[in-house]
Amino acid sequence: MEFLPVRVNTLRADAQVNFDVFIQVGEKKIHYIKSADPIDASVIEKLKTKKVKKLYIPAEFEPQYLQYLEAGLVSLKDTSKSIVERATNANDAIVTTAENIERNLETEQGFNRTKNQFAHVVDFLNSDRGAIKNILAAA
Repeated sequence: MEFLPVRVNTLRADAQVNFDVFIQVGEKKIHYIKSADPIDASVIEKLKTKKVKKLYIPAEFEPQYLQYLEAGLVSLKDTSKSIVERATNANDAIVTTAENIERNLETEQGFNRTKNQFAHVVDFLNSDRGAIKNILAAA
């Protein structure tokens, strides 16, 4: 089975995932989160405490993961969330896109998806004067 790495920081607490998530232990990948399960904030914090930066999804779940990322970027407009939380989401989106840029630009669909992701981030930057400062702080 082919796996794709995903950054732990792209997972949102209490957001339901529509893809299976695996963690690597030694040379093995172990099923960690089942599709359709919400991710508890304590699980994300535990992973960060243990300095886990990447998890893995089966390659066939890539479209669902990309939809999940898009939903996270739409939340950048949600002013009920703190600027720090939204800036962290924007930073994680930028880093994830940069890490996968070569793969994303292989197709016209991937190019358009990347362009839309950056459009969400640019809109966020234009919407709040403190956005860029908080994105740099998150980095």
